[in-house]
Amino acid sequence: MPSNESNENAVQNSIEETGGVPVIEEEMEVSGMTQAAVDKTLSIPDMAADAKATGDAIGAVADDLTNLASDVSDIEHWTGEDIPVSSNTGAPTIAEALESMTGDAYPVGSIYMTTSNSAPTFGGTWVEILVTATLAQLKTGKRGYENMPEGETGGLIHFWQRTE
Repeated sequence: MPSNESNENAVQNSIEETGGVPVIEEEMEVSGMTQAAVDKTLSIPDMAADAKATGDAIGAVADDLTNLASDVSDIEHWTGEDIPVSSNTGAPTIAEALESMTGDAYPVGSIYMTTSNSAPTFGGTWVEILVTATLAQLKTGKRGYENMPEGETGGLIHFWQRTE
């Protein structure tokens, strides 16, 4: 390393040569490297994150999002016939469970009353019937029914009998 006196002479000569702007030369040596600790787990607070671990984690999330979009697209088209009521092997689907419940609630021979002129879509086969009320039936407090003639409708209230 040059002495202070030679540095001063160099500065003075530089001032004279350049018209007042000194050129300062200094020699430096690297004494060692300092390395900061990094967190490869990305879980330690207030610690620098490892760049590769961060990139890998972001890549994994991006892959998960791509897979999620595909899974959601598939699920959007599911119906009760596609979804089991439990994760047990052979579990009935939601549609099968509902069909079973309505079959129990409306066994064959049941009468279903509605304002809809469409047959029920649950529990088997339904046939529209015409509920009768003759004077003799009214006097005895009883009523009857007969099959609805083809092409006719039952008015505002429709009666459907489950036949199967």
